[in-house]
Amino acid sequence: MNGGALANNDWQYCPICGENLHEGAKFCVKCGYQLIQPSNIITSTTDISSKPYGKWKKISTALLVLSIIGPLSCYGFYNQVIIENNSLKEQISYLNSRNAYLEPMVSTLSQEKTRIDEWYAFLRSETNRRLALGDDVKWFFMGLNGGQELVNNITGGWSDKSNWDEYWGDIRKIYDWVASNIEYLQDPMYPLLPELLEGPIQEVPDFWRTPGETYTLRHGDCED
Repeated sequence: MNGGALANNDWQYCPICGENLHEGAKFCVKCGYQLIQPSNIITSTTDISSKPYGKWKKISTALLVLSIIGPLSCYGFYNQVIIENNSLKEQISYLNSRNAYLEPMVSTLSQEKTRIDEWYAFLRSETNRRLALGDDVKWFFMGLNGGQELVNNITGGWSDKSNWDEYWGDIRKIYDWVASNIEYLQDPMYPLLPELLEGPIQEVPDFWRTPGETYTLRHGDCED
């Protein structure tokens, strides 16, 4: 007979070892066999997992697993953050050193660019002035370079400002002098500089000279 056998208070002998039993004995004093009452037997059909103990055991196991995996995951994430942070610090340090090295060069180049821009603005103004664009046309009438004395020598001066016949006569004298002393010469192509240094350069067929320049060179075309 095994441990699942029925037992009661009427046993006289232990069903295992045959030891004499006293009345009401619950255990065999020789082999220790427990004399189980039928009402206390746990049948094989009982699902222990359905009892509260089984549920709490599963919950406890899950909590134990989480208590181990959670900190390990946090620790791994923390290490990854530290590694990336250190890498970023190294990059920032490198960039700061490069910036300290390049900053003086940037300042020097900025000053040089300002100087070049100013130089180009002056060059463009002087070059494009020869095209008599806009108000630049006034400049040509201020560059006589002794032309007033030449006009007086040719015309004798305009003695009577109310005498327009004298005025038109003087214009005729100047024209005749130019026709006799200034050679007609077609202008070569002339550059028109763009507003920005990197812009394209155009070419135009004519440019202007001042009266003094035309007199000195002794040649020119219609607008000179």
